[in-house]
Amino acid sequence: MTVAMNIRTRRSISRSQTLPPMTTHHPPTRSRPLPYLDGKRTAITEFFGDLEYTFDIVDEGWKMLTELERAVGSILPFFNRLRAGNFLVNELREVIRLSLIGGGQSPRDAARLVETYFDMNPVTESLHIAMAVSGAALFGTSEDGKVLTGEEDANVGE
Repeated sequence: MTVAMNIRTRRSISRSQTLPPMTTHHPPTRSRPLPYLDGKRTAITEFFGDLEYTFDIVDEGWKMLTELERAVGSILPFFNRLRAGNFLVNELREVIRLSLIGGGQSPRDAARLVETYFDMNPVTESLHIAMAVSGAALFGTSEDGKVLTGEEDANVGE
């Protein structure tokens, strides 16, 4: 049996412990792009801990993205820092938590998921999610859910 330390409570928990039941899993808050995104989507679906979840940092009114920028600074320099490996652990944690909320989880469920699956695992296990969420916020996603790179727009009309 694997035993780990909960960072927040400083108490040991075993991997075999069951999680408290989640409240109802909410589907993504929107299924089509917001009008101001010019047809681009920003949600991604990734496996996180026990299931696939929807992650989205761009919501109507930019509340989640604004909250993230309070923690990490401007999104483009943060994205570049992620790519360079120059980030703080709490920055990754906030990306995951806020994008779970933006993807339809309640704030309580998002916090519980982060405490269980981010805090109890190596940091780099969630790095790809933070990079994908940040990239999707900047460049959008294709209809099949892949994060665009920004180069697609440069090739339009060629």
